[in-house]
Amino acid sequence: MVLKVLFIHSGAGIGGAPVSMVTLAASLDPNLYDPHVVFTDNGPMIDICKQMGLRSSVTKMRAVMAYGAHVPLSIKPVINFVIQFIPTIIKARQLIKTEKPDFIHLNTSALISIGIVARMQNVPIIWHIREVVNPGTLFGSLLAGAICHLAYRVIAVSDYVAQCLPDVEKISVVHNPVNTSIFDPQYKKRHRKTINSLLGLSKPNILIGILGSVQKEKGHFVLAEAVRLINKKFPEVIFLIVGGGAPEGYADTLRGRFKTFLRIPLDNQAKLNKFLSEINLTKVFKNVGYQTDVAPYVGSMDILVAPNTKPEGCPRSLLEAMSMSVPVVVSDIGPSREIMGDKSAYFCEPGNVLSLSNQLIGLIESKVLREQLGDAGRARALSKFRVENHIEKIQNIYKSVSNDINSKSVMNQ
Repeated sequence: MVLKVLFIHSGAGIGGAPVSMVTLAASLDPNLYDPHVVFTDNGPMIDICKQMGLRSSVTKMRAVMAYGAHVPLSIKPVINFVIQFIPTIIKARQLIKTEKPDFIHLNTSALISIGIVARMQNVPIIWHIREVVNPGTLFGSLLAGAICHLAYRVIAVSDYVAQCLPDVEKISVVHNPVNTSIFDPQYKKRHRKTINSLLGLSKPNILIGILGSVQKEKGHFVLAEAVRLINKKFPEVIFLIVGGGAPEGYADTLRGRFKTFLRIPLDNQAKLNKFLSEINLTKVFKNVGYQTDVAPYVGSMDILVAPNTKPEGCPRSLLEAMSMSVPVVVSDIGPSREIMGDKSAYFCEPGNVLSLSNQLIGLIESKVLREQLGDAGRARALSKFRVENHIEKIQNIYKSVSNDINSKSVMNQ
């Protein structure tokens, strides 16, 4: 019997969480599972699904409650959640009635309203928690408790994330995976040649990269401060930003036009660009924006840096760098040591500019150390984070849930 799995993600912008979700959906055994991916808004992830041969659709359900270590609680999203709650309940109920899934795989903690509907419709929920939803606050504790109450099973992407959730019996820890065939160091020279050409680099510069949307929490501004120190000693080093700011078209919205009129930076990327201009570092930073295929960019890097000031669940960038034998400098925060181990990265103090610059300088100065860290990372990726192992673990959870539900149905007859 083929089981129908309804995957739901909040929004459709490019990011680690939706990419991980569609990679999972596309990798499921088609003899056992029929995945349908639903996004709550339009965005580039729709095209990615089409390229992967996945059935996908958009059902606009705007009652989301995004909150966590990277997203503080504010009045606007709360008001939006309240206003959109009933319309979202109606749409979610109709979606479930039409699709008739065997179970629903929710991909973000923000979908609490849809979780309520699924529970009311008696459709089992497998809730994939990829972010730190409970940063030690009352609201975070309530949200984590609600998720565990509504879900049939919870998948946490790291032990760190699992420790933020209350119901231990429902939780399975399954780390995010990396495709070790695509993120393979054998392609590094080819990728470097491609990216050098794209960036207009003719010299054998050392290239240090950071992945993800430009945010203070991801450490872009800490990195900029560290580069002020690094650039004095190594002016030839180039820093690559793979990520962006506000979505396309934001400048044409009412809010965007208002900011433009007042000459206020549109987003964090604009703020970073302004800061880099003020400290005369624009020339050493290259920003290529969001990319659907990050492998060439990761493979071109001599070092990947992840100077987060707040914890993430299980950052894909760390896994991708490890798999590509790229040495990593990462903030010693959240699950970073859990993911990297002690021998695959250099760790810096979160938010400490001097600590970050010293760790980067140490690797800039030593090709031997870069190679040692890179080799250790590749070995760790192969042993712990292969896609095949990830899919097997998820499918085992699906099978366990299906068997459990079937056995309960038999007992109730």
